[in-house]
Amino acid sequence: MKNWALITGASSGIGLAIAKELANRNYNLIIHGRNEFALNKLKSELDSSNIEIKIITADLSIMEETKALIQEVRDLPLSIFINNAGFGVAGDYEQTNLDEEFALTNTLVSSPMYMTKELIPILKNSPASYILNVSSLYAFFAVPKQAIYGAAKAFQHSFSKALTRELSQTTISVSSLCPGLTYSQFRTRQGKNEKKHFVGLTSEEVAKIAMNKMFAKKVTIVPGLFNKFMSIVIPNLPDRWAIAIIHKMNSSRGF
Repeated sequence: MKNWALITGASSGIGLAIAKELANRNYNLIIHGRNEFALNKLKSELDSSNIEIKIITADLSIMEETKALIQEVRDLPLSIFINNAGFGVAGDYEQTNLDEEFALTNTLVSSPMYMTKELIPILKNSPASYILNVSSLYAFFAVPKQAIYGAAKAFQHSFSKALTRELSQTTISVSSLCPGLTYSQFRTRQGKNEKKHFVGLTSEEVAKIAMNKMFAKKVTIVPGLFNKFMSIVIPNLPDRWAIAIIHKMNSSRGF
């Protein structure tokens, strides 16, 4: 029996690219998102006699919809959980919308906590299973102009590493993906123009690296040499210097 992979936030960006990578590896897919049209478009692109594809639309900022999603996948032989859904809220914290930030933390923190808790017993039934949390390079340092987003990504990264140890004697491998600048719809959905930069990677490049490293049971996955450099150097600078550098970088990108 072919195993299934659940991918949240699969309608665009890294989630969509990961769905394509796993389809190429002949995994049955549960593709989640809020944009049903985009999910159906992806399904039609991937549809073949080799794999099954199930679409689930849900708003993960609403716990009842998260619980409904889990009910739909509970009886499937799941072996991969890609926690990718998310969005950002940019600006000075004093001026940002608190309701949007509660929705952000529900999507990036509360719902992944619930889904992971519910899915671990299911994943243990597979001889080899994987959890991949799509965190961010921002997990390694504080992020002025995106304070709550950066903090939520730091949670995801820390959570992943703790689970790696707790589940080390099970069939489940846990990885944290920490991409830097990635060309997707993430910034444009925040009303920002997408600026090309030599350190940026495409969603497809990030997804390919992510899947190769996930299956190799790598705990922390940082795609790109520049991002690896940033993840090591910035956290070791004095706090005021590190925060000032990230603030300047974010400001230069329109945040």
